[in-house]
Amino acid sequence: MNHKHILESLTACEEAIRWYNDKDSKEAWASCERGDWLLWIAANLRIDRKLIVLAACDCAEQSLYLIPEGEERPKKAIETARAWARGEASLEEVKAAANAADADSYAIHAYSYATDAAYYAAYYATDTAATYVASVATYVAYSAATDYAATREESLKKSAELVRSRISWERIEEKLS
Repeated sequence: MNHKHILESLTACEEAIRWYNDKDSKEAWASCERGDWLLWIAANLRIDRKLIVLAACDCAEQSLYLIPEGEERPKKAIETARAWARGEASLEEVKAAANAADADSYAIHAYSYATDAAYYAAYYATDTAATYVASVATYVAYSAATDYAATREESLKKSAELVRSRISWERIEEKLS
């Protein structure tokens, strides 16, 4: 079944709508190489927030290699968001960890994007804005790499795989019905 009109009604970006074109929805979910788009769709379809947070954490975790040794705040933000999803941390703890990860993150360019990824992954547990979730995979893609375009593409593709490993087609299909 083609659900292109759903993307339009959710005000998806023109690029996503053009990419979707006449694809079957299942095929589109399985073949999309944009983790940010998949997170955005899941959030807009109101998939279980805990699954979205876990998927966002998986995506953000890709950026931890950019964090200077000894800096634990981004990792702690991701871990706290995961703990919230398991019912082991409060929203206040998640927000505190997310804000700590965001503090002083702009000292190093790549570090700021990595901490942004952790911040948005954790912060989505406390906020309904789908843009936070959609930002995670995009921020992860930024790094100090010399080939930005290839790095971005590779990161978004890996993020898409991570999202699909947490959020099955069956969950999406159920919300589309």
